Amino acid sequence: MEEIAIAADAQSCPPVLKLWGTEIYLVHTPFYSAKLLLVKPGFQCSLHRHLVKDETFLVRGGTILLEFGEKKRYLAVGDSERILPGTWHRFTNRGPARAVLLEVSTCHSDEDVERQEPSRSVITAAGEKRSSLT
Repeated sequence: MEEIAIAADAQSCPPVLKLWGTEIYLVHTPFYSAKLLLVKPGFQCSLHRHLVKDETFLVRGGTILLEFGEKKRYLAVGDSERILPGTWHRFTNRGPARAVLLEVSTCHSDEDVERQEPSRSVITAAGEKRSSLT
């Protein structure tokens, strides 16, 4: 992956550690945000939606299963998908290596996140991948 410069306004935002990986803000203004999402193998983010936030994901490394609305789509390097406000969605890394997503969106606010299911590992205690993504 090529080197990505981090804007001065994002340098004050430390990386955000999540169960599924790490968020790194590249730009964060009152109008829009851009961040890198580093998704660990065998993990998925929460099933969630934003009533205001409009976001687009672009895969920069690895592959991701993106669930949005009633759809499921595998995204590889160079693929992108827009998630409209109000759409339930989550991403899962079922691959063997870390996946890297670029997220560009309208301004992010923690108050604009409604979660239906928590983030989790998709690997069972026996080391097997879970077969369903309910």
